[in-house]
Amino acid sequence: TRDEWYQGYVGQQLIGSPDDVSEKIEWIDDRASGIGGMIFMSREWAGVDEAHRSWRLFAEKVMPRF
Repeated sequence: TRDEWYQGYVGQQLIGSPDDVSEKIEWIDDRASGIGGMIFMSREWAGVDEAHRSWRLFAEKVMPRF
């Protein structure tokens, strides 16, 4: 179903508020004994302005925590 696809996709991505994303990175880091790097990938689902806002939030709110 559509909901099952979405839940499976969300489980593999860092999606949500800056706090949600930070918590997911911490969760991965705890289980992996460290993260060597991350790939930042963007989709044009929301539009250019919204994508830029998302990148800015990641840079300003998530990256400084790590």
